[in-house]
Amino acid sequence: MSGEGELGPGSASKGKRKGGYQQGGGGDRKRTRRDFPRGSRGWLLTVSTPGKGREATKELITLLQDFLPPADEEAAGGEAGGVSAALASELSDMRTQIKQFVPIYDVVKSAHFLRLDTPQTDKESKDQAAEMRDEDEDEIMEIPDEEDDSRPSELAWKLFDRTVNTKVANSRFINRLLPIDYICRPHMENFTRLARQLIPRHFTPAPAKPQAEEGKADGESAAVAAPPPPSAPESFCTWKCEFNARSMKTIARKDVYAAIEELIDKRHKVNLTNPDRTILVEVNPRFCGVSVLREWSRFEGYNLGKLLGTVPKTHLGNDVDKKGGKAEKGGRMDVETEDAAAPVQQPGEG
Repeated sequence: MSGEGELGPGSASKGKRKGGYQQGGGGDRKRTRRDFPRGSRGWLLTVSTPGKGREATKELITLLQDFLPPADEEAAGGEAGGVSAALASELSDMRTQIKQFVPIYDVVKSAHFLRLDTPQTDKESKDQAAEMRDEDEDEIMEIPDEEDDSRPSELAWKLFDRTVNTKVANSRFINRLLPIDYICRPHMENFTRLARQLIPRHFTPAPAKPQAEEGKADGESAAVAAPPPPSAPESFCTWKCEFNARSMKTIARKDVYAAIEELIDKRHKVNLTNPDRTILVEVNPRFCGVSVLREWSRFEGYNLGKLLGTVPKTHLGNDVDKKGGKAEKGGRMDVETEDAAAPVQQPGEG
C-alpha cells in the first residue's frame, strides 16, 4: 500500500493545473502569434488597483475614441441624409472604432495590452494563424517612410496633452499608459534589426565607420569619408532611453544602450531629467516593444494616474525587489528600473 505522502499512477495529471508562463512551449508560441501578429501596435497599461484590468481597458477605449479619425471619411462629412443619417453614421463609426481595439489581459502580472488593429494587422493575423511561420526574417514589417498620425504614440500624446491642460480624464484604474508603436520578438537580434529601422527616422544617424578602400595593398588603408549629418542645431535634440524588463531577461539593458548608441550621432546629448525624445523599450515574455516618445517628463513618464492623482502612494515609489524579480507586497510590478534619485549613466553622457 502506498504511503500517505506518495502519489499513485496517473495522479500527477490530476488536481489543479499549474499556471504561469512556460517559455518556449508550442502553445505559447501559437498564442503569441495570435495575440501579437506581425505589425501589431497598441498600448501597454498597468492598473492602480489589482484585478481591475478589464475596467481599465474599457476606460482606455473610451478615452481613445475621442482621437481616432472617422472610419468613413465620406460619412464624416454629413452633408446628405439629414439628422437620422448623421446619427446612423456616427453609430457606425463608434462600432467600427470599438472593433479596432483588441484587449489582451495579463501580458505579465498586472499589465495588460490594448491592440490597435488595422486591416493589415487583421490579415497578418489570419495568415500567421494558418501558416504559423517561424522565420525571423519575415517577422518585422518594413517601417513606412512617413509614420502615420494614428500610431499609438501620437494618440497617447494627444490624450496626455489634453489631460495636462484640463486636469480631467475619465479614468479611475489606469496607472501607466505606454504606447508601443512597433513590436518584435523579445530577443536582442530582433531588437537590433528593429532599432536600425526606427532610430534613424527620429535622430541624426551616427557617421558611418571608416572602411578600408578597395584596391590597397595589405597593411594600407584609407578612410572612406561618410556624408556629413545635418548640422542644424534643432536636429540635435536631447534623448534618454527608458528600458523596462518584465519577467524577462533575454535582452539586457547594457546591450540595448550599446545598440542605440551606435545608431545616434554623438551630438545628440543624453538628458535624463527632461529629454526632447525618449526611446521606450519594453521587454516581456510575449514581445519586445519600441517607441520614440515626446514630452516624457511633462507627462510624468506617461503615468495617467499620477497626473490625475488617482494612484496610491505605494504605486508611485520604486518598490521593486530587484533580486527576486518580483514586486514587493503592495508594489507596482516586476520592472527592472533604477532609483529615480540615482539614475544610471547612459551612453554618450559625460
